[in-house]
Amino acid sequence: MDKKKYIRELFEVVDTSSILIINMDNELVRLNLPFTVLVVREVPGLAPGEIASVTAIKMDTKLIDIYIVHKNAYYYYNFVIYL
Repeated sequence: MDKKKYIRELFEVVDTSSILIINMDNELVRLNLPFTVLVVREVPGLAPGEIASVTAIKMDTKLIDIYIVHKNAYYYYNFVIYL
């Protein structure tokens, strides 16, 4: 599937103001911005163990989610969602 078609189909069920997660009860839940994350890898400006707030969600050209934290962009895999 080409990227453009995938993105069109993706945005039929998601938007840029929330993400879909599966919670501890195995239910699909929409998590609206801003949401809280725990930093799990050292990245510029953030240390592991810090709690941060995601204020925006973007996607890079390889279709990897990017979280905006303190106006800086980081790949999603540097965090775990903190519920």
